[in-house]
Amino acid sequence: MSLATIGLIKLALLVLVLVAAVLLAIQASKGQSIGVVLLKCFGVFVSTIPLLGIIQWLVFKSKSPGYSKACATQAVIGIVWYGLVTLVLNKAA
Repeated sequence: MSLATIGLIKLALLVLVLVAAVLLAIQASKGQSIGVVLLKCFGVFVSTIPLLGIIQWLVFKSKSPGYSKACATQAVIGIVWYGLVTLVLNKAA
């Protein structure tokens, strides 16, 4: 695989992670104001770092179950993304 192809695949994976964060946050904050939705989008995106996702899941588990589930899901997505980008694609280069 060429470096350009690997770069495009990494970019596509990053866009998919962003899209997943936005969709999960929108699903978790139905009926709330746009400001809350945007903050939850940021919170879920930050959850791509697995440790932060797990912390947010634990903190918001009882207060906002939908948001905490979105954070946990995004943490799993972050682990998969890290594995694909770091372990698989960098070895292919």
